[in-house]
Amino acid sequence: MAENGLAILRRRKHEWSDALRELPPDQFALKTGKKWGSKFSAAWTLDVLVDWIDAQVRLHGWTSEVQSPSPIDVRTVDVVGWCDGQPVRTIRIVCDGRYIHAYPIKDAP
Repeated sequence: MAENGLAILRRRKHEWSDALRELPPDQFALKTGKKWGSKFSAAWTLDVLVDWIDAQVRLHGWTSEVQSPSPIDVRTVDVVGWCDGQPVRTIRIVCDGRYIHAYPIKDAP
């Protein structure tokens, strides 16, 4: 638990796996879809992701005192992951009480 009273949860289903590289496009789309979860790209390691989420949460002033804040969608310059087999640049950060997690989402037009 951080000093702000929040904890960042690890959601393995959104983590990159080298096995994804070997999949044909249709299987890759399935494995990065809603059922299996969008995936962060290989560059977004657990350490990178946790530090980035922490910085965003602090920037937006989230604490345990702010109950169920609205999700934060952050669009980056570079590709951060994959949704339905397509590269995406947007990460959604959500908070359920004291717990935070993040995942790639499709880019808004």
